[in-house]
Amino acid sequence: MYTPQQMQYVGGMRRTNEDAILTRQKLLETALEEFVRVGYERATLQQIAQNAGMTRGAVYHHFASKAQIFSELVHDTSQELDALIAQLRVQGVSAQEQLRYVLVGIIRHLAKDSRYEAIARLILLETDGHSDLENVRKTLAARRQRQKQQLIQLFTSSQQRGELYPGLEAATAAEAVLIYQQNLHRHWISFRSFSTGQQLEDLVDILLRGIFI
Repeated sequence: MYTPQQMQYVGGMRRTNEDAILTRQKLLETALEEFVRVGYERATLQQIAQNAGMTRGAVYHHFASKAQIFSELVHDTSQELDALIAQLRVQGVSAQEQLRYVLVGIIRHLAKDSRYEAIARLILLETDGHSDLENVRKTLAARRQRQKQQLIQLFTSSQQRGELYPGLEAATAAEAVLIYQQNLHRHWISFRSFSTGQQLEDLVDILLRGIFI
């Protein structure tokens, strides 16, 4: 059993931890707004701190650099996307239908979630050309490689069941899906060149008809 003094101490520690989490999240959201407003290169920790109503020292208490903030935003979005993909997976359907659900669902999520779209736009437009974002580029490359391996496993199983076009290698099919998905992201973010209704489904079906028999 805790004494009253110990209970007070534990309660104070819990509130301190909760406050730290809330402060960190506020800084992330404020930084995201600033990155969107002026771009990564022109954004400064001083302005982020000012916009958040904090001191620059408070920012440094949570983040060592602007690049770390950007990296944290990318990490959070990657986890969100992984959770979304897991949610979109449907049991008891063909690999083709499962892949269709995921590809369509990701773009629809991009279209309706402004925060996710903002970070996806930053990843698309800001990660190249900044030497301090090298770790972010490595993280994104590693994530892409993991996705490719998962797709290769999916297509290898489909190949064994005779569902892929003869002669089509699982690795080639996986690369095609990743390139197509990336370009759907790019065209939605940059041009809004297709609708997220039937037109999106048709675009995904064009890809899948080139892979599955």
